[in-house]
Amino acid sequence: MESNFKCRTTSVVSRILHDDPSQIFLLPADNAKELEEGENFLLTESELVRHSIILAPGEDHGDRKYRLDFEAEGGLQSLLHGDHPHTPIVTLSEILPKLYDLDTINGMKILELYQEEAFTVVPQCRPCDVDYIGSFSTKLVFINGIRPRTSLELYINEMGVYDDSANTSCLNLQKIESIFTAPIDQSLESTLGQNDFRAIEPLIVDGETISSGQLIQSYIKGACYQYRISDLTLMIEDEDESLGREEWNRFCVDLLAQTNEAQAVLSAIEQIAQKASKARSC
Repeated sequence: MESNFKCRTTSVVSRILHDDPSQIFLLPADNAKELEEGENFLLTESELVRHSIILAPGEDHGDRKYRLDFEAEGGLQSLLHGDHPHTPIVTLSEILPKLYDLDTINGMKILELYQEEAFTVVPQCRPCDVDYIGSFSTKLVFINGIRPRTSLELYINEMGVYDDSANTSCLNLQKIESIFTAPIDQSLESTLGQNDFRAIEPLIVDGETISSGQLIQSYIKGACYQYRISDLTLMIEDEDESLGREEWNRFCVDLLAQTNEAQAVLSAIEQIAQKASKARSC
């Protein structure tokens, strides 16, 4: 058994050292073994988004308006073999130039570079999208530039509607005013982060209630400021046009695992990075 493991590790390392790095892939799969076995694997990542709404209740409330600033976390799940996978699959060649000047290379550094390459400021989460499952939670952090002491968090499920299982299942004027008339946190610390919303274009909503669809529109108009995943797998595939992709021969290694195989793979990546760096300087 140990002999088979060593042979496998040797094969993976050899492929990394000698294959085209544009054919070696990085992707957020939390189970490298299942991915290697060819399952139509679910890729999961999340994005942190700032978005804003201006609520204009109407003539009965004079000219009162409320600017509502939110911080949200959107969860995305897409199938590796889906028709329209949204999860970025980054090649080793795309991050290789950023490895040239590093003294040591570890899994967390590879993850950081993957996220830099895959990151986009445009929110990708789309609840009720048939191509993949998307849902998000969002927290109201400022009302007219003031941070309320009472926290209000909303959940939009994969069907694109307010999650009824949450304590707060909708957003309306009554709820906003109950928070806004409560004691307000006006300390210096409470205003930190307010400037982050100045560049956000708010969605204007007329009326006293914000629907789940309007909250989704606001999210989509927002700006993603961080993209993150918790798992990263290196994948090498042998393409066979006579077979479906799920049947291709495949090597997959969890780069964040504390295993000898992961260390051997990271060492091989370090070797090709150093070799490419020397070639560049000649």
